[in-house]
Amino acid sequence: MSEYIRSNSNKNSCGSVSLIYANRDTCKNTNWMINSSIFWTLSPAFASSNYVFLVYNDSSIDRNYGVIYAGDAVRPTLYLSSDIKITGGTGTSSDPYQISL
Repeated sequence: MSEYIRSNSNKNSCGSVSLIYANRDTCKNTNWMINSSIFWTLSPAFASSNYVFLVYNDSSIDRNYGVIYAGDAVRPTLYLSSDIKITGGTGTSSDPYQISL
């Protein structure tokens, strides 16, 4: 869930799961991960890894058993430290970014 929370530019209104629930319209419009499809998060919803979060295209969040259905998307993210540099490329498989220290 942290990757979904961190992808929102409005931390004051959308910086936690409860804030996302309370401010769904705002959070939908300020999160780059929201588009026309639903997706599963990488992080587990509970102590059991069998449960993950499902984020719908209206920014609502649900916890579901960890079975990914055909057509649903997974949007994994990674966090880089400030001394990492990303150069070159467009980020496609034929023209990847270059990551260096």
